[in-house]
Amino acid sequence: MAQVIHQIVDSYYETFEKFPKLPIIWSRQTHRIVAVRTFKDLIGWGIECVFILGLFVVVPKFAQFIYIVQKYLQLGRYPAQDEFSTPTQLLSIAAAILGCGGVIPTSFFGLLFNREIVHTGNLLYNMEEVLVTRENILHHRAENYRDKLTSKEALLAKVLGYVPLFGLYLAPVVAIFAVVNGLDPLTFVVDGYFRPDWRRYQLVWFLGFKAFSMVMVTAAVISASKIWLAVACILTFSAWFLQHNIRMLRKDYDVVGSEGVVWIRNVR
Repeated sequence: MAQVIHQIVDSYYETFEKFPKLPIIWSRQTHRIVAVRTFKDLIGWGIECVFILGLFVVVPKFAQFIYIVQKYLQLGRYPAQDEFSTPTQLLSIAAAILGCGGVIPTSFFGLLFNREIVHTGNLLYNMEEVLVTRENILHHRAENYRDKLTSKEALLAKVLGYVPLFGLYLAPVVAIFAVVNGLDPLTFVVDGYFRPDWRRYQLVWFLGFKAFSMVMVTAAVISASKIWLAVACILTFSAWFLQHNIRMLRKDYDVVGSEGVVWIRNVR
């Protein structure tokens, strides 16, 4: 199963390796997580969090939420007739604030504690390798021997390996849907506050604004997907390695107790 996890995370890294680095990244060479601390490597991540996710998504959507609350207080009822207060708009507000807004503190938490997270996660990975090596020695196999993937495991690795690619291709679809239906954050800012009469402008200005908004939504969805998938990989796979190591320790204890095999120290 460890090979399955490595293949899944490798596919994630292969999909997003050309995008800005996160505070914690995956090394395909060592199959370990690595902490990124240099300012130069984190500039792109900072731009994603502050500008793409924060300034262009979370702030406008939070302003839209305040706008709805103010309308409610003014009218004494929910402004159901307002174009920016429809149920679909409410869903877009929730998705933006939770999906994109939640990414920002989560990734900053990863920056502050990336060394501790990396150290703990890699300890679990190292422990799994040591236990596998020890089990191979006890059963007179090659130290680096691992069982071949079953057909189900291979299928699982292949299917889950497409998840990052799915998130990447889903981003422009979400952006087009949002822009066409007026759910994008910049549409609320421009049409809700400035209210320009687009009929007085050339068509190219209107299309240019919509294209820019679509690009920003696409970038925001990709950034949020990349970070949430990274969080899911770290938490899920670390939890799996933890319980897997406990099971292997139990099996090792049973072998030692029943056969009197002496613990082999310093196995690498």
